[in-house]
Amino acid sequence: MERPGTRSPVIDATLGRTRRSLVLRHVPVLVATVLAGKAVAGQASVAVAQAGTPEPREVEATVQGFYDAFNTGDVDALDDVLAPDWVDFPPPPGPGTDVENFKQTILTTLTGFPDIRFEIQDFIVEGGQVAVRSIATGTHEGDFYGIPATGRAVEFQTIDIHRVESDRIVETYHVEDLLSVLIQVGAFPTPATPEAGTPAP
Repeated sequence: MERPGTRSPVIDATLGRTRRSLVLRHVPVLVATVLAGKAVAGQASVAVAQAGTPEPREVEATVQGFYDAFNTGDVDALDDVLAPDWVDFPPPPGPGTDVENFKQTILTTLTGFPDIRFEIQDFIVEGGQVAVRSIATGTHEGDFYGIPATGRAVEFQTIDIHRVESDRIVETYHVEDLLSVLIQVGAFPTPATPEAGTPAP
């Protein structure tokens, strides 16, 4: 006979099997819940990362304003394009900020080439950075850094790399083929072309 307060081995064995069965039945549910939680967290992280990355179209529209200032002559529009502490590499000449000096550079360029126009050939956006290759054309109809007007048409290429933050350009690295401009307006001698059969020096 069993003593009061005790269970038989049969009952204990039955309860043990019941507990194991309940645990095993809930394991897949627990695993699925954990995995679902991780997936949601991962999606949230991706959403946050994407929210902090500017859209390519927005970046492209901001950078387009940089070239529109040349094409339209509206240098004050740069206040909506360039950050107040925008940094230009190499910097434009002048004692003021890079933004103020760049506006003056545009006005000086428009004095020498009133019809200058920049046509973008390549636009490569990677996050907040943009690489732009453009071709500029214009007619030398005014003084350009001491070079009197010649009436000659010019064409040259530029390469610019811009960094955009909060819908403003904060940095620009640029290279222009100004040597070809000087050659085209006659301010620099055209490199001699060796005649056929002439040995190189």
